[in-house]
Amino acid sequence: EYINLPGGEKLYAKDDFSKEGVSLKFISTDDIRYSQASSLFMPNMSIIDVLMNCSKETVGEYLTKFNLYE
Repeated sequence: EYINLPGGEKLYAKDDFSKEGVSLKFISTDDIRYSQASSLFMPNMSIIDVLMNCSKETVGEYLTKFNLYE
């Protein structure tokens, strides 16, 4: 199984992976908003931003907020 970001939908052909016995899936995250150092929320930052601004428990919760699709 290979999981890629949505941008890979234009790069990869599912058939190419299937021929090699690999399932191709894509991952999208839910819209997650949290307090950042700035008053203006900047979406789609790296996991480092989440780690720096959220508690361990909140980070754990956010790690479950995604969708896998083919």
